[in-house]
Amino acid sequence: MVTDTTQPTLQHFLTTATTGPFVAIYLNREAMTDRDQLRLQLRHLIDHAEAVMAETWPDTDWSPYASQLTSLAQDPAELMALTGAALGVLTNGEQRYWQGLEYPVVDTAMVTATPQLLPLILDAQNRLEFDLLTLNADSIALYRNQGDELVPLHLPAGAPVTLEQALGSELRGGSVNTVGQGAGRVSYHGHGDQSSEAEIDQRRYYQAVDDYVTTHFSNLADRGWCCSAFRKTSRCSGK
Repeated sequence: MVTDTTQPTLQHFLTTATTGPFVAIYLNREAMTDRDQLRLQLRHLIDHAEAVMAETWPDTDWSPYASQLTSLAQDPAELMALTGAALGVLTNGEQRYWQGLEYPVVDTAMVTATPQLLPLILDAQNRLEFDLLTLNADSIALYRNQGDELVPLHLPAGAPVTLEQALGSELRGGSVNTVGQGAGRVSYHGHGDQSSEAEIDQRRYYQAVDDYVTTHFSNLADRGWCCSAFRKTSRCSGK
């Protein structure tokens, strides 16, 4: 039997790998920084799955499963490239799906008539994915939450990173002074009517930021987002 070692999406795996039995391996790698240790533990779980297969499905040929699983165990670079505290692997002998899990699991190797998805489901339910927008009076920054870590996002040219970049020649405030009011806080004041012009510019800037985030992040990625704004109440939206 020819095996396919191309990594499918979970949806593709579940809709095309319709015949079992299925081998599921979940490996806790939270304390493993050495790839040889990771390979050895994965090898132990594969051997256990083989023993379970021989006992529960004695007429099923193990060799396709061995090909799918050992090829992963023999590729340490691929294993170490996976992020997260654990590793999940599913295979029906013809296809294989694997994924890094954000949260630790109990080391498990099982053979079942249908794919054992519970650890994957629990991991997905515990993940909180969102983009964070930090909004000052005249500048923004965007961060992506990855597990428990906020990663700054590089915004391309054309993004409204600063008020001046967003409004350019349309900036109406003219000669407007700024006074620092503590960490990340700026107070605007101007000369005569220029203060009201600066307020108009600031509202236009906020609208440009809102349009940019909605178009390039919230709608396209279908992710939740949070806003921590100058003189504004923070708001968060789920996925």
